Amino acid sequence: MTSKPATIVILTMFGSFAIILATMIILFRPDPIQIRSANPPSEKLVMKKNPVSRTSQTIIEPSEKKVPQHQLKNPSSKVSSINARLQRKLEQEHREITLLKITLENRLKNKIALRTRKLTQFARQCENLEPGEAAQLLLELDDETLADVLQRINRNRALSILILLKQLGRKKIPEIQ
Repeated sequence: MTSKPATIVILTMFGSFAIILATMIILFRPDPIQIRSANPPSEKLVMKKNPVSRTSQTIIEPSEKKVPQHQLKNPSSKVSSINARLQRKLEQEHREITLLKITLENRLKNKIALRTRKLTQFARQCENLEPGEAAQLLLELDDETLADVLQRINRNRALSILILLKQLGRKKIPEIQ
């Protein structure tokens, strides 16, 4: 029987995988003595039946274990070290949040400043155009942006643009102050 080289490679890979898996199972298999039962021997399982309600109750009574003295001596030191670690972590997170807040505030200020500069520049360009040309450009803007641009334009020029916007079919016309 002749096989293609790719088939031989795949079969060799599967065979080596099976050998490795079997070796791992043999080497790392737990000893039967180490396997724990569902009910550890340190607990007594007592079944009591209540004849009136005919239900059973399970009561688990833990046997008394002696706790090593080194664990009883200084439990507060473990708690205090955990609290100190958590406090440092909390302070670090607080510093990170503060830095993030400052960064976001700066970004917001920059975006607001950029928007203001762009609106001022656009208003200057619209003021230099004829009212009809400016009205055609402003017709596509949303209400808030239109109001911001018109506030930056000369009042007489802005009124003439508003009249043309109304004639071009703009439904909502902002007020000029």
